[in-house]
Amino acid sequence: MLETLVTHIYEGGLPGTVVQNIGDICWRLYEGPTDRQVEVVFLGEEEHCNLHERFLQDASPTDVIAFPYETKEESLGNGDKLFGEIAVNVEMAKRQARQRNLDIAQELSLYVAHGFLHLLGFDDGNPAECKEMRSAEQAVLRELGFSLP
Repeated sequence: MLETLVTHIYEGGLPGTVVQNIGDICWRLYEGPTDRQVEVVFLGEEEHCNLHERFLQDASPTDVIAFPYETKEESLGNGDKLFGEIAVNVEMAKRQARQRNLDIAQELSLYVAHGFLHLLGFDDGNPAECKEMRSAEQAVLRELGFSLP
């Protein structure tokens, strides 16, 4: 079972029930470990850029940052259930949704799914990994009733 802990530091993020649903879909489709928690935080761009710079030494805006605390193959063995954290840039989602002519909930759902997939071991650092990540995102969004252009 996956439990999501949702914090809205910036207004306009997704409701906790929607985030939980996205996490449940990712966990089911891509065999996430049982009895884990993921914290999802919705931030404004300034706060998100500060995190990006602090942890990844890059102050430029980005859509989502995932902080995995273990991999699917690992077991913490110390009773800690926190699997990782996901930080979502709400302001970027609003801009991108307008540019791509999508509903903001659809764009935010993509970002949240992207974060969960990173925690489950997906990456997008090269073209092959990017293609695999996009395919997984599409599978999750289809389950939510969304499709991307």
